[in-house]
Amino acid sequence: MVKSTPSGSSSKVGADEYLDVLRFPSAAPEHQGTYYCFVTNSVGIDYKSAFLAVLPREAAREEGEGEGEEVGEGKEEADSQELVVVVVICLAVAAFALLAVIVACLLVK
Repeated sequence: MVKSTPSGSSSKVGADEYLDVLRFPSAAPEHQGTYYCFVTNSVGIDYKSAFLAVLPREAAREEGEGEGEEVGEGKEEADSQELVVVVVICLAVAAFALLAVIVACLLVK
């Protein structure tokens, strides 16, 4: 493993060292596998695992990834847009319901 610093320099990570960020500037098949994130503090220790699958460039492009775009970037953008649409629809329904209540109150008087 190689540890990168904010300045861009990097150094080899030893057995007793920890990373706070793991980056693959250009993921290759040898990076594929299960990665574990261990967290420790005064309360205890916990960990999570994730599997990194590396697709050939051609397969990533066929799945809709743009030139020069990182894998997963398009999905995050789509998820963000979907969330905005849901929020706008909820606000519109709430405004319509409020308007209906106001009109009903005015008709009752």
